Amino acid sequence: WTLMPCLVTELFGMTSFASIYNALTLAVCLSSFLFSTQLASRLYDRQAESHPASRGGCAGESCYRATSLAMAATCAAGCAASLALRALARRRRARLMGDAYEPSELGTSLVQAQYE
Repeated sequence: WTLMPCLVTELFGMTSFASIYNALTLAVCLSSFLFSTQLASRLYDRQAESHPASRGGCAGESCYRATSLAMAATCAAGCAASLALRALARRRRARLMGDAYEPSELGTSLVQAQYE
């Protein structure tokens, strides 16, 4: 959460910062609600019906396996989207900065400039 304002500014600029930041905040809240109430509960109920326990619930690791796999797939998709967005941002920055920006040399030149 602490990096979100910096990331929004870096990726989208300051022209419509408030709108984009609020949309991202709403997306986080909405996805949390949908994953916890809709996805997790429905998958658990489906597993509980197929593996009834003695007290009318689901017992064991198989009850949450589908939910865990769905969350892992969502995290993997998020990581892939982040890497794609990073690549796009690097290309855009290289176009804006021209030949002065070399992604592999930028980090070393900044570090060297601090110690000179």
